[in-house]
Amino acid sequence: LLLGQLVDYKRADLAVRAFSRAGGSKRRLVVIGEGEQMPLLKKLAGPNVSLLGRQPLAVVREHLSRCRALIFPGLEDFGIVPVEALACGTPVIAYGRGGVLDSLQDGVTGVFFKEQTEQALLDAVTRFESLSFDPADLAQSARRFHPDRFAERMAALAQKTMADKGRSRGI
Repeated sequence: LLLGQLVDYKRADLAVRAFSRAGGSKRRLVVIGEGEQMPLLKKLAGPNVSLLGRQPLAVVREHLSRCRALIFPGLEDFGIVPVEALACGTPVIAYGRGGVLDSLQDGVTGVFFKEQTEQALLDAVTRFESLSFDPADLAQSARRFHPDRFAERMAALAQKTMADKGRSRGI
């Protein structure tokens, strides 16, 4: 599954090209999203690539829960979609730069590829197929990004900062 806005920097074209070429034709790719790349993706898509466009949240959740992996070929500062996939028990095949280095672990919650090329992505898919992932462990790894945990950590940081300021002022 590839999920998200279909804009240039997210590199949906890379995934569609990779899955559409001979090495990827044994595998299906489902693309959910909308954006400026859709006309290009329609031209590139082979018979094993399904372009579903924008879908309701229930359909997105169903696909995230059923797919073998989320494909995340772009470079993002963070990227919430990989964390959403993990929360559904789904591993991620991602370009190994940017925010995914903080949210994913290569070989544990998914697989990284080092270059944004079709071959590097297909090699990562092949490596992924040789591994196994426990959906419960994947979901557990996503819990560290839960809003409640964020609020707790921010409150603790604010409390520590206030205490440190108090000590520096002799309070």
